[in-house]
Amino acid sequence: MQLHIRFLFFKCLLVLYLFFANLIIKAQQVPQYSQMALRPALFNPAAVSNAHAISLEGLLRGQWTGISGWPFSQTVMANMPLPGISSYGGLLLSNDNAGALRSTNFQLRYAYAKKLQNKQRLAFGIAGGIMQVGLNGDELITPDGNYSGSIDHIDPFFPAITTNAVAFEVGAGVYWNNQKWYAGLTTERAIATKTRFNFENGNLLLKNQLHTTFNVGTEFWLTNIITLHPNAVVKTNFKVLQTEALLIAAFSEIYQIGIGFRGYNPNSIDAFLLYGGILLNKKLSVGYTYDITLSGLRNTSSGSHELGIKYQKPLLFKSAKGKTLYNPRFL
Repeated sequence: MQLHIRFLFFKCLLVLYLFFANLIIKAQQVPQYSQMALRPALFNPAAVSNAHAISLEGLLRGQWTGISGWPFSQTVMANMPLPGISSYGGLLLSNDNAGALRSTNFQLRYAYAKKLQNKQRLAFGIAGGIMQVGLNGDELITPDGNYSGSIDHIDPFFPAITTNAVAFEVGAGVYWNNQKWYAGLTTERAIATKTRFNFENGNLLLKNQLHTTFNVGTEFWLTNIITLHPNAVVKTNFKVLQTEALLIAAFSEIYQIGIGFRGYNPNSIDAFLLYGGILLNKKLSVGYTYDITLSGLRNTSSGSHELGIKYQKPLLFKSAKGKTLYNPRFL
């Protein structure tokens, strides 16, 4: 049974990843997603412990569409519980392009969860993987370059071809929840490795900065069919602070609508967020976010579009006495 579950897990991941990979056109080094608050496992390995079934998630985002070289990001996650040891495992694959930079990330995740008093739960998680970064030289423009017909940067340092480099990634996180509240804290790229591009006439170093993210959220019933889900995410690399808040109303636990905002410091709002989602059945849900640009890019950008898909396959566990127990929890 466990072998069959693992096979199904990796088969579904491969199919989902190939679907999204075929849509790749452009990316950036640290992906920006407006549905982060709804999918904490996207950035916090400890939140992998929310997987009470085989969980597959995919995200597509086109940011600042209408601008030349606009960022395009894709991420696929697969998470599942490891029966009998209060542990959870996961994989994350992502592609991100923005202008001349392209990055591809692969991570393995592990989380351990401990039940506490008063129906509380505390989880710890770690993540490790590799990141391949590509610098597309034919999309670079130098002040003295000649780009009529052929590409000539007239600069011996920059190549006119794509150059790739590889760096390692390590992250860790903690995640707490009870029946109504949840909160998490995580660090990404905890080890400040450097991405080295080796050119014919020199090299270029990109330092991977530490990123820390905190998220918090709750839910409560407004009426007997409407629930409200306020949540917030704060991210920082200790140089720039980004805040994001999202309020979602769920109707009969099937339909969702939401509004929110994102800002890059306490005094600025970068975008206004509109969200809609639907639970198609107990296994499949879809969410869409449209970002209305409010920054200085609003005159040239057509906004940002983001699509999220989640599929969950319930698991069959066996108790110590040999009875089959069905796990109905999907959220």
